[in-house]
Amino acid sequence: MTAAAFTSAGFAQSAKKKVQKTPRAIALLEIPKNGKARLFPIAILDDGKFFDAGAYKAKPVPMALEPQTVYEGVLGGVSQGLFTITGAGQMNNVWFAEGTWLPTGAEAPRKGKKAEMPVIKDDRDAPPTLKRPGSEPKPSDKKPEKQEDKTPPPVVMKPVIPPPPDEPKPAPQPSADQNSDHPTLRRGVPTPKPEIELPPAQPSSQSASPRPKLADKNAPQTFVAISDAAGPEFRPYNFGAKPDEIEKYLKLMLDLAAQDVRKRIESLSAASQPVDASRAPKKTPSSFAAKGPRPKFSDIDFRVFDLSNANEPVWILTAKAQVPTSNPAPDAPATAEYYVTLVCRTDIYGDLRKLLSQITDARHLDVISRLQLIDAVDADGDGRGELLFREISANDSRGYVLYRFTGDTLWKLFDSFGGD
Repeated sequence: MTAAAFTSAGFAQSAKKKVQKTPRAIALLEIPKNGKARLFPIAILDDGKFFDAGAYKAKPVPMALEPQTVYEGVLGGVSQGLFTITGAGQMNNVWFAEGTWLPTGAEAPRKGKKAEMPVIKDDRDAPPTLKRPGSEPKPSDKKPEKQEDKTPPPVVMKPVIPPPPDEPKPAPQPSADQNSDHPTLRRGVPTPKPEIELPPAQPSSQSASPRPKLADKNAPQTFVAISDAAGPEFRPYNFGAKPDEIEKYLKLMLDLAAQDVRKRIESLSAASQPVDASRAPKKTPSSFAAKGPRPKFSDIDFRVFDLSNANEPVWILTAKAQVPTSNPAPDAPATAEYYVTLVCRTDIYGDLRKLLSQITDARHLDVISRLQLIDAVDADGDGRGELLFREISANDSRGYVLYRFTGDTLWKLFDSFGGD
């Protein structure tokens, strides 16, 4: 990062040691349409351990929110600009900071301008003369020079010769009752054109872009922000998948998500209807894969990252799944909604390997939280990317969770709620 980060805390840079010794803070930066940016602390890495940045060394302001601390906003590992803290405060017992945002490529505002002497132009070359009171200027013997008539000559308008037209394309033959010398006007409802057989429309791949499109145009921009005096330089984590590859794996991920939702429904149904274990039939693994009504997915966010910079794609799917409720209660909705978070990687054969699957619903958020992907970020400064999620628990309690990709699984590095 920049040398200005954490200078107020007096931490020195140590380049010889391999372990990250200088603090490295992670935050969430929100920039609304009015440009008044706010920064919310997430975690801080100090001496190899992650701590809650909103409470770490708060004397009285957390160390991550001290004035003049500089954060760098990143998106997919690419720098977007610098945020300098000017002040911090609390809102609903949540710490945040306000400051100035300078996008990448923009010039910093000038603090002051040097005073410049005004230049007064005089048409006369002679020095100024002093006049005594009562004296009258003598009439000049020289006759005024005649001013040359500098009136510009009249502009002669030349006709514009259009370039030769291209070879005309063959036009359709007019009908018998239509005069070819006059244009035709269409009023009212146009005549329907004959139907033309078109190829089937391909599903859109916009949801697999590095950053999902915001449904609300007034929603603020969101970046992950990092403050670290030691660096290192940021690396992009985009994988660069082709559209047909994105469509292929999106379909496979939705199939896996549908299976996991069915498993979740079966487990909840079994827990709500206890039976005698001696009489209950033994369930085989294939029984969980029994096909029921396929969930209907919405709010799909599908992204892919190369977290290890080794051309190894990691696919992340978050969505809502609606499933018809069997025998719903009179006061219960006919459709149950589940929150899906699925993370997979592809092996050398192109098959998906599941790294994380988290299925929950509004009634069980106190047991299993809902996860929303924010972005990939280098949390510990080793150049590799980690996955940062927003965590939503019961009573709309919000926090953050950070996962490290190890090739075969995801290890939880930090959890605002303190879960394992």
